[in-house]
Amino acid sequence: MISVTHALEKVIQQARIWRIQERSLSEALHNTLAHDVFSPMDWPTHPQAAMDGYGLCRAQWKSNAAFMVKHVVSAGDYLSSVQLQSGEAVRIFTGAMVPEGVDTIIQQEHIRSENGLLYWPDGCPPLGQHIRPAASQTQQGEQVASKGDVLTPARCAFLSGLGIERVAVFEQPRIAIVCTGSELTPPGTELLPGKIYESNSMALKQALLARGMAVNEIVLVSDDDVNIEQTLQRVLDNFDVALITGGVSVGDYDLVVPTLTRLGVETVLHNVKQKPGKPFYFGRTNTSTIFGLPGNPASVLTCFYMYTLPFLDACEQRTQYGLPYFILPLPTSYPKKAGLTHFVRAKVAGGTLSILPHQESYKMNSFAEANAMVVLDEELENPSEGTLVHVYCF
Repeated sequence: MISVTHALEKVIQQARIWRIQERSLSEALHNTLAHDVFSPMDWPTHPQAAMDGYGLCRAQWKSNAAFMVKHVVSAGDYLSSVQLQSGEAVRIFTGAMVPEGVDTIIQQEHIRSENGLLYWPDGCPPLGQHIRPAASQTQQGEQVASKGDVLTPARCAFLSGLGIERVAVFEQPRIAIVCTGSELTPPGTELLPGKIYESNSMALKQALLARGMAVNEIVLVSDDDVNIEQTLQRVLDNFDVALITGGVSVGDYDLVVPTLTRLGVETVLHNVKQKPGKPFYFGRTNTSTIFGLPGNPASVLTCFYMYTLPFLDACEQRTQYGLPYFILPLPTSYPKKAGLTHFVRAKVAGGTLSILPHQESYKMNSFAEANAMVVLDEELENPSEGTLVHVYCF
């Protein structure tokens, strides 16, 4: 067996850079940029009114003088310049282009109206007040996004506001999920004695969707040499990534690893010093990457978050691989022997960390409540309250 750190290093080393394609921003949510992006324009393209109000030429200001409206400028109007004399103003609205000759805006709520004349009782306003300068957000040619950045809703909106409609992103890999086990029954069908409802494909599919990736095929296969070999051969021939649950340990019905070996898959690693998920398998061919995830549900999600997710991020050269993490003190002591890294389901709320009960690998009730995993390193033994630990959030 190898350590968790060594296992993750070996997984990341096998990252394959996905193909690049051009996509519309409207269809690229959660995709990863394959190139740096530069602004094609200044933004704002012109000085903009930040408030509804009245635009003045400050040099023509006279204390306590009344003024009247000479022009009206709404958002979308074009008035290139005005010449304002003392006592003249431009009625202007938020987002409107500020014409040359206006250098200060007084907010409309601060204006007093008497007999058709307008008064500003508070003294000379500051030069440039309530005017957004041209290019105050972005300058033409400025780098506005980097290769490896994820296209979040806000980033899509930001780029769209600069007139960018299409971007180069990493093409999504073709992903298959293969769930092995003669005991598995699809939800919605009758549960016969000795059977269980299959849920691992649901966990993986939703975790991938949350990552912005689709699953192209889900297959349930019984513990039978012929069925498993035919299924795995087809998956290896047609998919970039295969996530296989169950059948990767050393029991009589754990047929996945020997079958992959017969099919020519190179084993990169098998068995990691961790709990849960010790029998984790990782292999590759020239065209496909295979993750063998131990069949217990908590092991499946744990191995996905700690190995599959960082691998997928590395294939897209994302700026951050895997789950975000921070360091917190353990809220209580935790019983643990040295020798294995433990991934412990936990909950973070209001900056407080709590360790959940039901940590056994066959139990999903604690994972359903968890929003984090605490990593207790291999060398730790019975860590005490206050021990600083890595906390990964999902």
